[in-house]
Amino acid sequence: MGKLAEALNISLSTLSRQLQQKKTKSLIEITRSEKDSSKIVKLSSEGIKKAEELKNTLSKIESLLFISLDSDASSLFVKQLYEIAQASSSLDDLQ
Repeated sequence: MGKLAEALNISLSTLSRQLQQKKTKSLIEITRSEKDSSKIVKLSSEGIKKAEELKNTLSKIESLLFISLDSDASSLFVKQLYEIAQASSSLDDLQ
């Protein structure tokens, strides 16, 4: 769970509290590692279903956002968003 907390940029205690919420518990499975005392978090079948629904919804939103842009403008927009995300990530590393 430590790697997950780090990837989400939250404390382990915050992650633990989030994972204990009733709604979250139905979407995940937590097992103890056989190698050490760490815990493994993975999506349950319901969580996978919800992730697919989210992916489809985001795809529809993306299509609607880019419907009026030609492919060059769309590519430029995506490139700029990527650069903003990278810059934001770099700023987080400095804190």
